[in-house]
Amino acid sequence: MKERQLFLIKPDFLPEREHRAILDHVLAHEADCEPTAVRGGEKSHFRSSMELKRPGPCRQIVHDALRPLVPELCAAFGVPPIPHPKFDGSVVAHTDGSFYKPHVDQGKADIYRSRTLSAVYYFCESPARFEGGELRMFRMDQPGAYIDIPILDNQLVVFPSMIPHEVRPVRVPSGRFEDARFAVNVWVHRVPQEDQS
Repeated sequence: MKERQLFLIKPDFLPEREHRAILDHVLAHEADCEPTAVRGGEKSHFRSSMELKRPGPCRQIVHDALRPLVPELCAAFGVPPIPHPKFDGSVVAHTDGSFYKPHVDQGKADIYRSRTLSAVYYFCESPARFEGGELRMFRMDQPGAYIDIPILDNQLVVFPSMIPHEVRPVRVPSGRFEDARFAVNVWVHRVPQEDQS
């Protein structure tokens, strides 16, 4: 697989039943979506998307499918094993005009410091009815260089949480919520066993 040190792609990640369950849940809960906030809940020009406040089974389905892959992923990225991984995340819709400027998922604050792996599960109606929205991964060994990953339905992309990345602007010509670019964002945390909850 290309650029294994930067990211890994898992196509056709979920069985169709689970993939459809996630998509159906999100499409049925458009009214529960709110503008995504960053930095302590503040709205920002740094990011534009919608977050599903009632994710239902979406996160758990992806967490359960991702958990057994953590040892393989750590080995692929040269990351020390995570014996007691903790998961959290969000479910987002990228509607017309959405974007997320370059950023990293790992940070100095307590809630970000333990993030070790980032995973994004993409899903949408098929064929896709949006344009753009590529995941841009920036190379840390070549300043200014990047790789754009096209977004495909039922695709998982995983990368170390310190890798800078960006969501390129999304265009949804119909303007309809159901035609958006959807994602379950997952962060795998390295935490001591006694801190597990």
